[in-house]
Amino acid sequence: MFYADGTYFLIVSGKTGWRGNPNQMFYSSSLSDSWNGPHAIAPGSSNTYGAQNTFELVIEGTKRTTYIYMGDLWDSHGGT
Repeated sequence: MFYADGTYFLIVSGKTGWRGNPNQMFYSSSLSDSWNGPHAIAPGSSNTYGAQNTFELVIEGTKRTTYIYMGDLWDSHGGT
């Protein structure tokens, strides 16, 4: 979960063994209010390009802050 410009964002996915699953994003203006979503963050057929969400990398620049999705790529042998 991360907080940006007054909004909380949460990226989650299901788990199917070592296979990727579509990641979904939810958002809310308050942790205790209702959440909007789910919203796909990649084409469903790609299973989020074979990755599972790990964290969002936050890069604070001088003019704006950038948020980058970071994901783990898994294979059928349990690693990568």
